[in-house]
Amino acid sequence: MTTIEYREFEGMPHDDVLRAVAALARELDGLPERGDPDVSAYAEACRVGLLGRPWVHLCLAYADGVLAGYKLGRSDDPRTFESWRGGVLEAYRRRGIGRNLAERQEAWCRTQTFGFMTTLTSHDNRPMLILNLQRGYYIAGTFSKRGRVVNVALEKALTDS
Repeated sequence: MTTIEYREFEGMPHDDVLRAVAALARELDGLPERGDPDVSAYAEACRVGLLGRPWVHLCLAYADGVLAGYKLGRSDDPRTFESWRGGVLEAYRRRGIGRNLAERQEAWCRTQTFGFMTTLTSHDNRPMLILNLQRGYYIAGTFSKRGRVVNVALEKALTDS
């Protein structure tokens, strides 16, 4: 049986952690939107996307010591947290890792008193759409990215009022 261990980080991740996340992202689906095979360049792009954000949360999932999944979010607005990037290696899917990462991120957001969570995904990323809809997100809109990809914007209220 596979042992899953979760590690959570607040604030800007250290360089070695960003490089590990970048390598995992590359393995998941290439370096998104950059086409750049250099893990260091993607790690730097992540750093730039997190700079100046007072709220950053990263959760990593290790399966028998192998980095198998991650969930990275950010915010500069005390009301809304963006679940920005994440994924689980195909060999480790359907074991609840993605759901557990999402639950941990949401629990952290609740402790920070965010009112909403948002995320974007491609229209053809069925596993992510299904996971988000099952977790109570609703579709807030869609838009075309450079005329090639339709992205789906999702939002979830974290408070009952």
